[in-house]
Amino acid sequence: MERWSFETGGKISSSSPAISIDGTVYVGSTDGKLYAVDKKGNKKWEFSTEAAIYSSPAVSADNTVYVGSGVHLYAIAPDGKLKWKFEAGDALYSTAAFGNDGTVYVECEDGKLYALKPDGTKKWEFVSGGGMSGKPAIDSNGTIYVGSRDKKLYAINPNGTKKWEFTTSNEVKTSPAIGTDGTVYMASGAERLYAIKPDGMKKWEYLLDNKLVGGNSYSSPTIGSDGTIYVGSGGSGIYAIKPDGTKKWKFDSAGILIAAPAVGADGTIYVGSADTKFYAIKTDGTKKWEFRTGGQIIATAVIGPDGAVYIGSGDNKLYAIGMVHVNGVNLNKTELKLDAGQIETLQAIIVPGNASYQEIVWSSSDDRIAKVDVTGKVAGIAAGKATITATSEDGGYYKQCVVTVSPINDHSPAPANHPPSPHTDEVSLTDVAGHKLGSEIARAVTLGIVFGYPDGTFRPEESVTRAEFVSMIVRGLPPGEEGTPLAFKDKGTIGAWAVKAVEQAMKLGIIEGYEDDTFRPDANIIHAEMITMVIRVSGLSTANHVPHTSFPDDADIPKWAKSAVSKAEESGIINARDIPDGKFAPQAMSTRAEAVSAIVRMLKVRN
Repeated sequence: MERWSFETGGKISSSSPAISIDGTVYVGSTDGKLYAVDKKGNKKWEFSTEAAIYSSPAVSADNTVYVGSGVHLYAIAPDGKLKWKFEAGDALYSTAAFGNDGTVYVECEDGKLYALKPDGTKKWEFVSGGGMSGKPAIDSNGTIYVGSRDKKLYAINPNGTKKWEFTTSNEVKTSPAIGTDGTVYMASGAERLYAIKPDGMKKWEYLLDNKLVGGNSYSSPTIGSDGTIYVGSGGSGIYAIKPDGTKKWKFDSAGILIAAPAVGADGTIYVGSADTKFYAIKTDGTKKWEFRTGGQIIATAVIGPDGAVYIGSGDNKLYAIGMVHVNGVNLNKTELKLDAGQIETLQAIIVPGNASYQEIVWSSSDDRIAKVDVTGKVAGIAAGKATITATSEDGGYYKQCVVTVSPINDHSPAPANHPPSPHTDEVSLTDVAGHKLGSEIARAVTLGIVFGYPDGTFRPEESVTRAEFVSMIVRGLPPGEEGTPLAFKDKGTIGAWAVKAVEQAMKLGIIEGYEDDTFRPDANIIHAEMITMVIRVSGLSTANHVPHTSFPDDADIPKWAKSAVSKAEESGIINARDIPDGKFAPQAMSTRAEAVSAIVRMLKVRN
């Protein structure tokens, strides 16, 4: 689940991460530094301020990063150089917000809302009756909404004059949120969530926790795509409130929720808690998963374009959680003919299109014959053959194109010591020596069932998706005819590299869809599914077979898989000695080593 973690020099307290358009993640720390971290978790640069950073950074349209520290608001260029700093009248804990005209709005503990020009000069200031530390909210008309510890929500015109004010029952220490209909939602002390019309009149208020009357809510509300308002309680837990002010559900946590919830594209709600846990909650209020850090989580999470979630913790770390794995590379040509001096560009695409790592690394087997640059542009140099390889950024997948270069005239000699074709090169795996399934892995590679990675590794303990496993099985079988056209609801998500294998597997009866008529190609295959598929193609009959296994967790094996598992154990396709603790673990994800071992042993039985 954890993609990477980056350690800062101090706690990441209330500073929530921010992401720029190039994927750089910015976060502030109590060591007084703003850190810029690339999407792989490596530090790009750090910028030192005058004091601990409790403000969350904000990135403007021109990629300038704004962050408050001490009494200054810093404007920092994407390369980490200072553009300017503005001195306020007191500490800045607020997150900057931006108007359509580039105006920078920031709240201050001196009770003022500052409106700054993009060059750092002040346009105007609005004075409230109490300190402010939230993030201004701006509606489509340019009206700015800020909460203050004088128990008021202010609506401010773009010229700095007051439009209206709304009085609450207690101090406001949170940021407002604006609904699609213009309703302004705000949490305040006494555990109340308010819904306020655009004219400043109250629509409704909801008491979050009646056991804590007089207490405070520090969590700012967040609005889901369906209008549901999510807000944390000063007691514990997160509430989902319908747009009409009635409760949808409450999710209980073991600690106070100070952070504002974040909502993913699929509706998943992410929120950190003082109990050091980071929760992912389904839209029905049940827990999807939890991730434990080493410190309290006060800051709000931010969700990247690839679905990865970034969160800072009191254990000094910025975490990147979850990722969309690359499961293939598509190349527009597998053969290319060039004349010496001719240039053509190859096109490679990462599968799926929303994978976390999208870059392609290009290489040539012989630069003396054909060179390739970082964009896939191939140049013919001299007569001969060379192989151009397009490798995914994570090194897990690749596709190759054989380039044949013809001489400018028939007398141009081919270079000496020309390397052998990649199809005849021996595969050397550096990480399977001594592995208990090493012989099966080597056999699978020899048979072309599976391949090693370009870096010479096999990665035996990595998981296998359903599409990958089906492709492995089909590659182990004799060449077949065209398969059965797919009718799965999610057939469009099956990578082009796997479609033919899935069609053939359907025709052979190796696979079946789920009850909802999906195939789920990117889901990791589990032991029960894997062995069921293997037995279906093995030729072994389970008719009239009394299903029983010697595995200590035999009772956990689902009924639909029991006969297949029993037959696989009986035939030696699986063996308790090869499995940790001797358990079959039917719901555990299969590894690459387990997958190819089962296929190789099945082929031996089948033959």
